[in-house]
Amino acid sequence: MVSKNNTEKYNSLRKQFPCFVYENFTIDQSSKALTFGFTFRVGPDFEFNPTIRFPVNKIRQGITVRSLEAFAFHLGLVEMISYWKAFCSPEILIKPGRLDATQEQWWKKLFFYGLGEFFYTNGIKVQSDELFAFSYTQNSQAIDKIEPEPLKEGAIIPVGGGKDSVVTLELLKKSGLPILPLVVNHRNATRQVLLAGGYNESSTLEVSRSLDPLLLKLNEQGFLNGHTPFSALLAFITATAAYLT
Repeated sequence: MVSKNNTEKYNSLRKQFPCFVYENFTIDQSSKALTFGFTFRVGPDFEFNPTIRFPVNKIRQGITVRSLEAFAFHLGLVEMISYWKAFCSPEILIKPGRLDATQEQWWKKLFFYGLGEFFYTNGIKVQSDELFAFSYTQNSQAIDKIEPEPLKEGAIIPVGGGKDSVVTLELLKKSGLPILPLVVNHRNATRQVLLAGGYNESSTLEVSRSLDPLLLKLNEQGFLNGHTPFSALLAFITATAAYLT
């Protein structure tokens, strides 16, 4: 059900904020966590710095810097959706890397279909080819592709705290495969599911994702808000976790 008609606001924001910038990504490893940080900027007044952290004690040896950079770059692209949707800028300037034509089309589809509920509930009718265009700096280069590596036996299972998590855990436990549950930002429901399944914090990969508080302030101020494709973000996080472990 359409809850509002924000078409006028959508058009106004696009004129006021014509360019959304993916400024950079950072990779920092401490004794406890491997942290991917991202900087997004819109105009002179808005800067966002979200992070995604993986626990160091679950990370294997032999990971290359180039591979980490590839995962960081793409995690930033998918994280960017949550911030871009506040402005819906018609241009996305990517500074830390460059996409080829096929990748651009893939990401445009993810934005368009992944934000389908967002557009619908905001009463915004938009064509996919009119949503935005990618641009790059003169010096930006393509990020190296990750070379495939032999996978060890096992399964990473994202646990959200619902019935799907319970069923998946129980079915795959019966397979005899080593199981690594993955949780993004622990909460009581996920802890209860893990405990019921026989897992604890030491046997779980806990990923911490932080939102920039400025985004929440913009929501309160009436910037565009709504559902974003969290499943897509989770897919990139679990792919990164699979490589790291």
